[in-house]
Amino acid sequence: MLDIGCGWGTMLNRLTTVHGAEQAVGLTLSRTQEAFIAGLDNPRITTLVQSWADYKVADDSEKYDAAFCINALEHFVSSNLPPKERTKRYRYFFQQVAGALNPGAKFVLHTMTAEALPMNRGLLDDLKFLQRSEFEGCHIPHLSELSAAAEGLFEIDEIVNERESFAMACRAWLVLLAERRDEAVAMEGEEVVSRFERYLDIFAYTLEDKFFNNFRVTITRR
Repeated sequence: MLDIGCGWGTMLNRLTTVHGAEQAVGLTLSRTQEAFIAGLDNPRITTLVQSWADYKVADDSEKYDAAFCINALEHFVSSNLPPKERTKRYRYFFQQVAGALNPGAKFVLHTMTAEALPMNRGLLDDLKFLQRSEFEGCHIPHLSELSAAAEGLFEIDEIVNERESFAMACRAWLVLLAERRDEAVAMEGEEVVSRFERYLDIFAYTLEDKFFNNFRVTITRR
């Protein structure tokens, strides 16, 4: 299986140790994450410091039976692009994924989308904070953009909005951070910890208030 934007390797490790995946490959741009995953000492995991845009399998024998991309797509397409160029970029993303998969393979995509709801001053300030700190230049996609980009390459199996579970996860991460806050501050400093606390709280309440969605999209390679 292939994990596009694999982070710290949680999915890679679980799939190989719990669910029986024989080989798991993760793509990341972070050498720090690469080193962390190597420290898991799991021989079934391979981590590549490489962009999804440049990754290709050598031949059909290296194609994958499944792929994942969990809340990384938002970082792959610039918000500065005009709509038609964004659609082209999403199309290229799905072409890259399709090229790495065997026919009939599943691709699970988790991605945020936003609803066109009224905004008050507090929400507007929080969204500006996200754009400045964690999501500078990122585009939150629309499902219509993604379905158009995947057309002819994949069949849609299931679309599930999991915003409630993601909001719960953000709240749980805040609790865990609070329990070891002093350690976190000693490691990274007050500014970084405060920024992450605000980041997690914003996502928790915007998901709870149904401003953001968090869709799990399961599709099949044609």
